[in-house]
Amino acid sequence: MVIEVKMGDPLWRIVGQRRIKLELADGSTVADALTSLRTTYPDFGSALEAGGTRLGVPFNFFVNRKLVKDRDLAQHKLKTGDTLYILAPIVGGEAVEV
Repeated sequence: MVIEVKMGDPLWRIVGQRRIKLELADGSTVADALTSLRTTYPDFGSALEAGGTRLGVPFNFFVNRKLVKDRDLAQHKLKTGDTLYILAPIVGGEAVEV
């Protein structure tokens, strides 16, 4: 199956673009998608684990704009055409389209 992954700073800079297509096995979960990204982009994992911000704020994960809590990443199954958003929480500032 193929999903789209959209990400904000700093993750998109590691990947080189804000949107990518990711091919996964049928029945894959959000956690499987993150593992694939870690494998393909070696610095992705360290940025994700560090929270990706100077303050170590964790990322939020959404599938088709619906929040997936950290505890559910390994159980939330994806399907072809889904969009996985990986975004740092926003606390003021300027909105950026991803």
